[in-house]
Amino acid sequence: MSLIIAGERSGVGKTTVTLALLAALRQRQQVVQSFKVGPDYIDSMFHQRVTGRACRSLDPVLTSEAYVQRCFGHIAKLQSMRWLKA
Repeated sequence: MSLIIAGERSGVGKTTVTLALLAALRQRQQVVQSFKVGPDYIDSMFHQRVTGRACRSLDPVLTSEAYVQRCFGHIAKLQSMRWLKA
């Protein structure tokens, strides 16, 4: 299952909602892989702290569209739950 958390602007609570959902799943012994779009490295550190797994960056501006597709596709094969915070 994949889920995208998005908002129309900064400061609307995307990070708070994402971290709460990731923490709740982790408490239920779920293995969750988070992804982040954008150059903000602080959110990625929060994701890693909550999930125990490195947050992956899927930013086509900083990498490439091909990388984004390869990275998400590869991880998707390994994990049953994927979260993307845009």
